[in-house]
Amino acid sequence: EPLEFFSFPTVLLIVTLYRLSLNVATTRRILAHGHEFLTEGGNVSLIIEFFGNVVMGGNFAIGLIIFIVLTIINLVVITRGAGRIAEVAARFTLDSLPGKQLSIDADLNAGLITVEEAKERRSRLTREADFYGAMDGSSKFIRGEAVASIIILFVNILGGIFVGVVQKGISITEALSAYTRLTVGDGLVAQIPALIISTSAGVIISRSSAQSDFAKDITRQFISYPKAVFASGMVLGLLGLLFMNLATPLFLLLAGGLMYYSIKSMRKKEEEGKLLVQQQKTQAPTESPEMEEKQIEAILQPDVLGLEVGYALIPYVDETQGGEVVKRIKGLRRTLADELGIILPPVHIRDNLSLKPNEYSIILKGVEVVRGEVFPEKYLVIGVEKPDVEGTPAKDPVFGVETIWIDESKKTEATAKGYTVVDVPSVMITHFSEIVRRNAHEILTRQDTQKILDIAKKNYPKIVEDILNSVSLSVIHRVLQNLLKEGIPIKDIITILEAIGDWSGTTKDPDILTEYVRQSLWRLITKIHSQNGEILGISIEPGTEEKILQGIEETQGAIRLKIPPQFVQKLLNSISEIIPKFTKYKSNPIIISSSQSRRFIKKLIENYFPMIPVLSYQEIDPKIKIRILGVAKVQD
Repeated sequence: EPLEFFSFPTVLLIVTLYRLSLNVATTRRILAHGHEFLTEGGNVSLIIEFFGNVVMGGNFAIGLIIFIVLTIINLVVITRGAGRIAEVAARFTLDSLPGKQLSIDADLNAGLITVEEAKERRSRLTREADFYGAMDGSSKFIRGEAVASIIILFVNILGGIFVGVVQKGISITEALSAYTRLTVGDGLVAQIPALIISTSAGVIISRSSAQSDFAKDITRQFISYPKAVFASGMVLGLLGLLFMNLATPLFLLLAGGLMYYSIKSMRKKEEEGKLLVQQQKTQAPTESPEMEEKQIEAILQPDVLGLEVGYALIPYVDETQGGEVVKRIKGLRRTLADELGIILPPVHIRDNLSLKPNEYSIILKGVEVVRGEVFPEKYLVIGVEKPDVEGTPAKDPVFGVETIWIDESKKTEATAKGYTVVDVPSVMITHFSEIVRRNAHEILTRQDTQKILDIAKKNYPKIVEDILNSVSLSVIHRVLQNLLKEGIPIKDIITILEAIGDWSGTTKDPDILTEYVRQSLWRLITKIHSQNGEILGISIEPGTEEKILQGIEETQGAIRLKIPPQFVQKLLNSISEIIPKFTKYKSNPIIISSSQSRRFIKKLIENYFPMIPVLSYQEIDPKIKIRILGVAKVQD
């Protein structure tokens, strides 16, 4: 893997400078002592003289041609290709960085990874961006060194002739013979390591971010298609027969080996296919009476949560086929326990032939809540409406905005444009988690509430005992449901129980107790809704609040709101006129009222603005700044 050697750009720079310093030293040596090469006692450099005499055979023309060939290979082919790969890799790595960071955040929110793993992935992304950026610059050093080698060659030859003829007094022929052989030998000594370094840089860059073994990749990819191997064997055999020479036995041996392997592999695949078909035919479903009884009981007791998929989506939910949905749902259970404080019940996943092949359905207590559609083997572009990439138009199943599904071949292009691209399992899990969060109050049962109390009792037995002595389990369950319904986590169960205990002597009404609990959770509520140290909100005009409170009617312990529809419509219109002001601050609208009217205002607007929270001033940290962007009021 390239990042395992992320210090390679620095090493490459040091090696390049070191070899250039050797070139300077050898140039000085050749120019100062090159004339001694004509005498037997002369000794310029054993390595240079070896390449000058042995490799070139004493013929500087041969050595010059070899040097030119190696230089062209290094300069034109390897360094240019490696430089281009490094440039593109650096650009795409930097462009895709925001999308990858969002992907890490999504996995963290889904519970697939821990905080430490998320930090490690972000650190890895940073190292990857730094690595490819540095490799892009380092490739320029390699190319520059190749050019410098050519210039040094001509400088050494011309300088050697000048020094030999003018200063040392030897003839032009002798100077040309001596200095040319030494210079070309020096060039070969420099070019061969340069070629090796350039090739290593090209290999590391071209490996991209692959994590598998290079040798295993090549072997697996070459032998994955036995028919292609068989065709290669036939071609080698024909070449061996057409051109009869000493290499014919080798060609025939290779051809026979390839054809034998391909035939054996094809027969093995056929046998495996027949065996699989036979197993599917012979495996008849057998059900015992006990199993049938359990199935009937399951019908009578529908699952709290379920996920049904069309047949085209079965590979994504089948772990035996590498499906990730089941694994991610397990991670989601941990995430929701950490975020909301609820224990997510087991999710029953099944296929449903009544669904379209690409559809899935989310079930809550045996009833379909929502249905979505995805496209297998494609990727959804999110975070922007109508992205500028070629793909299949569709609606985001989670947020309902117009977007597209793209093929894998367009994934790099979309990422380079800064779009976030997610796969099918991520879309399904994100949609599922969003539905769970919106309906967490319905998912929480009394049995779940009892489990939460049992867990709290292990560390705070006295608190739990006192609460259960003063209020019933149903009241506690109702309070927790009220909190979850408005998006307030119940993880801090001790604070919730203490608040219930403090006010249970005054009232047993779960709705009123919920208001007192919310005021006890003011730090948490402030943290959830504050932005940059302040809360942006819509206040309710005091006269309007007074009219709402006057419309409360209590009959037989039940509270009803007797407010004219015209009044409600005017209030909704007033709120609607203020909501656009929040777009400027990229903030979600919040309604702030008095504690007496808060729950009634929420009840009035929840069918029209279900996502707008309603807070009371007592639920907000006194130190936090509250900025009112508008006042909602009903004028007579």
